[in-house]
Amino acid sequence: DDDALRQRLRVIVDGHRLVDRAFVTTPAGVLWADYPKAPESLGRNFAHRDWYKGVAASWQTFVSPVYQRNAEPRIPVVAVATPIRDPVTDAATGILVIQLDLSPLSKLLGEFTADGGETAFVIDHAGAVVAHSQLDLRSELHKDYAGSAPVVAALAGETVTSRYVDPAFGGEQLVTAIPIRVLQHRWAVVAQQPVEVAYRP
Repeated sequence: DDDALRQRLRVIVDGHRLVDRAFVTTPAGVLWADYPKAPESLGRNFAHRDWYKGVAASWQTFVSPVYQRNAEPRIPVVAVATPIRDPVTDAATGILVIQLDLSPLSKLLGEFTADGGETAFVIDHAGAVVAHSQLDLRSELHKDYAGSAPVVAALAGETVTSRYVDPAFGGEQLVTAIPIRVLQHRWAVVAQQPVEVAYRP
């Protein structure tokens, strides 16, 4: 009963500020109920998505890298996918996927860094920008920072403070990057300030 399920999904979406969309697929990844309803996605197979590959690998909850969602508007999202299990056999009978719109996190980072030229951002385990105090993330996925030494170190589990040239905006920065755990992954949280600002009298 996809209409009844859609009403349950509506409660999830309407009840949580960061939840942009929720849907249920078959165990094979075919979408059969969603909220808000996106006709272009119903019946499509999403087995190619990272969230599907991640949850189907072990049938455990999985957090995806950031990606642009299929439904309009095609904003960048992170998906949390978890198996729906039969209460008797414990077999996976479907997958619940919740898409999180992390633009409020970018807004929050922008409020923290509004005064002194500072920049703050979050990088996922695949090297994509999840939230950024200055970059517009609505038009494309950004991987500008994936190869920078502080981000590489943080994604490897180190906390590092160093200097580097910002790959998105240029200019030498004093940067601190720290690793954080997101379920089975490691993400990086980075704060930076132009060197001439950081070392001024």
